[in-house]
Amino acid sequence: MTGRTKDLDIMLGDPRKAVKYMTLPLIVSFLVAQINVFADTAWCSGLGSTASSAVSSIFPIYWIIAGLGTGLGVGASASISRHLGRDNKEKADSLALQTLFLSVLFSVAITPILYIMLDPIAHWMGAGDIAPLCRAYMEPQILLSISIIMIGSVSGLLRSEGAAKKSMTILLLSAVLNMVLDPVLMYGLGMGLAGAEWATVFATGVAVILGFYWYYAKDTYLDITLKGFRVKRDEMWEILYVGIPRVTESLIVNAMSLVQRYFVIICGGTLAVAFYNIPWRFVALADVLPMAVGAALVPVCSAALGQNNFAKAEVGYRYSFKISMIFMVVVSVILFVFAEYCVLPF
Repeated sequence: MTGRTKDLDIMLGDPRKAVKYMTLPLIVSFLVAQINVFADTAWCSGLGSTASSAVSSIFPIYWIIAGLGTGLGVGASASISRHLGRDNKEKADSLALQTLFLSVLFSVAITPILYIMLDPIAHWMGAGDIAPLCRAYMEPQILLSISIIMIGSVSGLLRSEGAAKKSMTILLLSAVLNMVLDPVLMYGLGMGLAGAEWATVFATGVAVILGFYWYYAKDTYLDITLKGFRVKRDEMWEILYVGIPRVTESLIVNAMSLVQRYFVIICGGTLAVAFYNIPWRFVALADVLPMAVGAALVPVCSAALGQNNFAKAEVGYRYSFKISMIFMVVVSVILFVFAEYCVLPF
């Protein structure tokens, strides 16, 4: 395989070293992303308990949108790295382009559906009294869902060739820029809840542009060009074969979150949703390392399978499972002991 990058060489080498090499930058990016969610929640809380309740009530819709990009990223990461393991770069390049096309397709399909359903969902949950605030918060994300979906896809493409540091960079850029813009738009420009999400879509858009620039500047192993592009259903299905289960998981989990909020609102009103939601922020924070390990594991093991080295894939899986379990046991104990102090900032 000519012109291989250092990242790709590591990904195709020792699976333990590869998982460790890719996990560390992903931990940083996912951790900052979760801190960004904390910051978002804190800034929104500054607008009052009603605003905080609106954000907590409608937030699962954001994860539905983001889950589409994450699912495509996982599907692309698995299929592309498998072909890189087989030394089939041409196929890998084509799959990358089909992934971006699917991202646009998903955005075009989901945007009108969510826009129409936003108010009915809020009223169905019993949050009709805060439906205008829910719309103010979610509308920018729905209208510009392409940026949220695309950042998940592009970060998955970068991981597929072992470029975890580049994936980290775009996720970090998005999170940090969002944290900076939140108070400026929400309070400085008086945009309120809408400012929080305009900050999100602008930050993710800038990060996606940086990812596209790397491909344009040929600073990646994969080559993505629109020249001679045509839709290839077999390649799209190859991506979706892995991506659809991940997308479906996200849809089910977040649909159930909306159902849970329905019962929470019945029992304690819209304000109770804010109290219900805050502890789960810490669960998501604790999930950072397993998420990072999983994101690293997919391309490493897929590349090993592409090399027909099943023992190597098993080593990578066992190593990832072990470090994830040890970490989660330790974090679970810490959260249980210090639960009361964790919620003080809110």
